[in-house]
Amino acid sequence: MKNRMSLQTKSRILKSFFNLLHTSSFDDITVLNIATEAEISRNTFYRYFNSKDQLFNEYLDQLMHEWINYISEKQPKSNPELIDLLFNFWKTYSYEFKVMINAELNARILERFNEIFPNYFIQFRKGEDLSPKESVDLKYISYLRLGGIWNVFSNWLIHPNEITFNSLLDIVKSEYQ
Repeated sequence: MKNRMSLQTKSRILKSFFNLLHTSSFDDITVLNIATEAEISRNTFYRYFNSKDQLFNEYLDQLMHEWINYISEKQPKSNPELIDLLFNFWKTYSYEFKVMINAELNARILERFNEIFPNYFIQFRKGEDLSPKESVDLKYISYLRLGGIWNVFSNWLIHPNEITFNSLLDIVKSEYQ
């Protein structure tokens, strides 16, 4: 029972955080704002998170780990298939991403993804039998690819009427064949 209540409280904290991002920038939101919106005390907030930064980072980590599990289950065989899966996964979180982007968190999203994605990308591309130089090269290639792909997707979220999702996906996949 306690575990279920903990999950519910964490969920309320996260929902409150997103509600506040609709009207305030990340920098303007305080832990007290989040706690008040979630109808909990600041102490309760601090039982779950050390700061709003930790809350934000844990949310992004959760998304990346869900994506990696999703991709691992699907086992794409090519870059276009990997991109298709990535875009469709991200699309399921369009609302959350758009809120974060509108709150000027785009760079922070990409920074966090850059901390997690390269290891997956290296495994996807070559496995584990890499020289140190090959690992570094693939790490920077992953930054290039993820940065470009994220930039395209995040701009589409802000301007979805300029191009259809499927047309956007076709353009990106054609660049990474």
